[in-house]
Amino acid sequence: MSRINASLQSIWNDHRPRVILVDAAGVLYTDDNSLSEMGRTIQRLSAEVPVWVATNNTSDSIPEIAHRLTHRGIHIPESQIISSGLGLSVDSELRQLVADQTVYTWGYPTSSVYVELAGGRSVDHPDDAEVIVLAASTGASTPSIMAMIQRSLRDRPRPVICINPDHFVQTGSGLYPVMGYYADQLAQALQIELIWMGKPYTAFSHVVAHVLAAAGVTTDSDLWFFDDNPKNVARMTLDLGISGATVMDTGLCKDLSLSEIESTFGCIPSTRIPSLLL
Repeated sequence: MSRINASLQSIWNDHRPRVILVDAAGVLYTDDNSLSEMGRTIQRLSAEVPVWVATNNTSDSIPEIAHRLTHRGIHIPESQIISSGLGLSVDSELRQLVADQTVYTWGYPTSSVYVELAGGRSVDHPDDAEVIVLAASTGASTPSIMAMIQRSLRDRPRPVICINPDHFVQTGSGLYPVMGYYADQLAQALQIELIWMGKPYTAFSHVVAHVLAAAGVTTDSDLWFFDDNPKNVARMTLDLGISGATVMDTGLCKDLSLSEIESTFGCIPSTRIPSLLL
């Protein structure tokens, strides 16, 4: 079985997407800047069809995500960027948990924007919070923050919501652990169940559908979703009845055989393209 069985050009020629939905890191850009020409592709696509982004990036606010993309020459309106952090305000169950509550957010200063959009009140220490939100690991401070949250939750169990389920991102030097990885460690250490929001969870598929519907975008097989995580593609296409392809050479699947992809992600992507470049 060939590792690559399609391309964006062949999909464009054969199926002509009506709307395109894409992941960000590993699809629109890479740590090693190997997708420096992506801006031209997005410009060409955007001239024909709407291009939306669905990302688990909750380190940044949506304006910051748009700014970072623009800095790379990729121009996508803020109104067409869907962060998993929006699940706190769009998902009714999560909004009920967060609204009017004190919330400690593990992340960067702008990570708390998603809490505030949901009506939560940000606090600076987990002991002062009724809800803990895990948004982004924070480099060198990660171990100390993890320990602080563990101590707080052992003393007083409370709801914990992870709004970035990504375990790893692909960097120039290999896979780098991020929020989902540490959230799993926290759950295992405390033997607790976390509430997850983001790809590849059905709850986030529903958030995406809600945001698209509010913009008048119908979810059907003419909407194509591209992601470097085959589990994300499998879940989103199944939940929403859309089409999808896994990007194989620029993100998490880079250098993995199909058997390694199956053992890592639990599935072999049926439609596989090398990159999103035209």
